[in-house]
Amino acid sequence: MTVCKLCSSIPLDGDGLPTLPAQLWGHRTIWRYIHQFFQRFSDTEPTGFPFHPNLESLELSAEECDLCRLILSPIEKAIEELRNPDEESVRRGDIDIPKQPTWELWLTRRQELGDGFCVFTNCENSKDFCFVAAVGICVKEGDPLGSVYAGRPIEESPTSPKTMALMTNWVKQCNEHLTCTAELPPLPARVIDVGDEANGYCVKLREVEGETGRYICLSHCWGKVTQFTTTKASFATYKTNISYDELPESFGDAIAITRLLGIRYIWIDSICICQDDREDWERESAKMTSIYMNSYLTIAASAAKDSSIGCFRPRRPTKYVGIPYTTKQGISGELQAFLLPMRKEALPDLYIDMADNIGEVDHPLATRAWAVQERVLPRRTLHFGKHQMYFECNEGFRGENGLHIPWRYHSIHSTERDRHGRVLNEERNATLALWQSMLWNYGPRSLTEPSDKLPAISGLARLLAERLDDEYLAGLWRKSLIEGLLWQGLKVHRVPKYRAPSWSWASVDGIPAVGMHTKWEPLADILDCKVELKGKNIFGEVKSGWIKMQAPLVPLILDERVDPEGTGVPYDNNPKVRTKKGDPEGFYSRFDFPFSGPTGREDALAIVESLKGVDIFALILAKGLPEDEDSEVTYRSLIVRLAEGDSSAMQRLGFINFSTEVLGKCSQLDHPEERPIITLV
Repeated sequence: MTVCKLCSSIPLDGDGLPTLPAQLWGHRTIWRYIHQFFQRFSDTEPTGFPFHPNLESLELSAEECDLCRLILSPIEKAIEELRNPDEESVRRGDIDIPKQPTWELWLTRRQELGDGFCVFTNCENSKDFCFVAAVGICVKEGDPLGSVYAGRPIEESPTSPKTMALMTNWVKQCNEHLTCTAELPPLPARVIDVGDEANGYCVKLREVEGETGRYICLSHCWGKVTQFTTTKASFATYKTNISYDELPESFGDAIAITRLLGIRYIWIDSICICQDDREDWERESAKMTSIYMNSYLTIAASAAKDSSIGCFRPRRPTKYVGIPYTTKQGISGELQAFLLPMRKEALPDLYIDMADNIGEVDHPLATRAWAVQERVLPRRTLHFGKHQMYFECNEGFRGENGLHIPWRYHSIHSTERDRHGRVLNEERNATLALWQSMLWNYGPRSLTEPSDKLPAISGLARLLAERLDDEYLAGLWRKSLIEGLLWQGLKVHRVPKYRAPSWSWASVDGIPAVGMHTKWEPLADILDCKVELKGKNIFGEVKSGWIKMQAPLVPLILDERVDPEGTGVPYDNNPKVRTKKGDPEGFYSRFDFPFSGPTGREDALAIVESLKGVDIFALILAKGLPEDEDSEVTYRSLIVRLAEGDSSAMQRLGFINFSTEVLGKCSQLDHPEERPIITLV
């Protein structure tokens, strides 16, 4: 490997490279290969280590220098992206065109994600700048620099001795974490005994009701293949022996991991619950919350679309560039540089969410609604991803290549802090914050049966209801009902078949942005509410629901000037609405319709057409209080109409946040006795 003099001079240990101010990471536009940072949002001037002064310098050096060539690769893709942006996205106004880069390059240290650096360029005639490459640093096993750098090259074989040793080491280290350990829990009613050398590693189903011990759980996609299941006919046979050779790949891999970790039992839903015995299924599936919550470890077959794929998938080879390096302490060795996914480096939560690359489905398990509970409940999870293995516990999220994020996915075991490590002082606020952030991730996930929207998260709802000491109403909490009603639909659409009242986020697919993060005061009084269930599970499917309240109600006028050929319309192409006494320009709404797809503008036009002659209103529920002298009062409202088929009630159409100017004069705000009593269904 050849490295130029400039690359050899990059200070890659300790605090040698400056860091980009944390507040700047929050103001950017995300493309696939180029990410523009908006300096106008910050008074902090970024500083970096000077790299190549222009593109020509980098290209010339890349002819000889392997590290320059590595960095040039994503920059060439960024250049192509600038030349040929997604025209449809630009037309819809979904993305901003970054300012032209100067290609004067500079480097900063990675965020708190591991060793490495980020490459930035300034923009022409602007203080803005662009993020154009991210490089990670690791070292080979046995290198003297291994005491300084935690990451190791990703093995092409997921079952290599080095990979397996890393996995067991992660678990051993986690056993020492005070926040990750627990007393020996009760075992599930049934577990799979993985056997040992003494019995020839005989795999069998065991009934262990009342016993305690350690066990592992498997989280996996059922997919469309025929599942290996326990039935009434096979139950007795499986208690004697389960043929290892007949197990699907994911099950066999999970059993092998269980043995390697020295654990005797594993719980797999399709085997430990009798699938054709309705009574057994209802009884045992109701225990899944405690089963996952008490597991020693959960194995997630994240990259497998079904159980036939397996946990141990071959990895795509990673290109590494060797860099001879000596630290400030005089330790010499060879660093291994490799490219990092830029979107995930800019948005670290994408790593934790196991989010897919644009246009790809790398981790099918992360797209499934039922899998959210299986991720939130365990104390720790071992994820088998497409490109590497990850380990997650209350101390953070780690990857084979040295990735270390000091927070984790939403978890019922760490509600004293949110996923970014911020302390939440009050337990109720912490629990509500967990629920709200979970819904953001849960809302757009896939369901084989659309009617499972509430059942697929019912285990978590039951658990949190105990913590909140609250009544559950089709996805909302009674004591926080006004806040819960004011969810904003982001890229949502209503499902054709009824599954929840219009006021519930469960009535739509997409992201429900729940929670108010500034001070506010209620303007609505909840008088009564009721939800009719389909079955006995108060956290499951519902037949109907209504909320009776007294609140300000203001007629709205829908702006019919929606131009499908226009450009730059914000708010996902939602049309404007206005009041009779407010700003005649009105303000953009947040209708619960899918205006953000390829036909978004046409859909918006169709919605406007369908609402002609329909009376719509703003149901004002809360007053947002100004945080400082630069902010103003806002009025958080639902857009409603008379319910179809029931003129005595109203149904939700969307959300809008008014300024005082846009709302205009409204005597109901100051005179509660003028507010009507309405029923929302």
